[in-house]
Formats: sequence, structure tokens, C-alpha cells
Amino acid sequence: MSELGAQYKAAERVERGAGWLDTARPGWWTTFDLDRFSLADGCACVVGQLAGHDFDDAVDDGWLDLTYELAFNLGLFAGPPLQNEAEYQALEDEWRRVIAERRS
Repeated sequence: MSELGAQYKAAERVERGAGWLDTARPGWWTTFDLDRFSLADGCACVVGQLAGHDFDDAVDDGWLDLTYELAFNLGLFAGPPLQNEAEYQALEDEWRRVIAERRS
């Protein structure tokens, strides 16, 4: 996948994920720590930061009523390492862009 294709796919996933969070956790972006944000870290990814623990624990605790596949499609976490580094980076960059935009 080209870098542009990865960005487009990431933008779609993050748009859906941000929309879901707007309903589930209104104002979610106000407490999000961009300095520690990392999709590679289960406690610093989108779910990890908002739930206070990693994705598996969020599901087990009932905080997150989503399947892995749906959460992945919403861009809420990186899931298994992506085959394409550009796609992974595009997803993280898009979350940073959306959060910064909402804060401005």
C-alpha cells in the first residue's frame, strides 16, 4: 500500500473511532496525553490511555464493549503489528492530528 493509501485508510479508521468515542466518552480528547501516546504500547494507545489499562483489561472489565476486529477497524489500537510501517505510522499520525484539531 502506498503511503497516501495508508493515510487514507488511517483517516477513515480514526474518523470512525473518534465518532465512537464521542458517544462513549464525550470530551475524550481533553485528557489524552499526546506526549506518551503510542499505538505500540498497550497502556499508551487510545484505549490504554482512556481506560487506564490495556485493551485486554478494558474488555475484561467491561469498559470496552467491542470485539478486537471492530476496535482495530475503529483505529482504537494497533492490534497485531501491521505488515506495513507506513500504515502504522499513518494511523498514529492521524490520531495526533484529530486530537490537536479538537483542542484548537
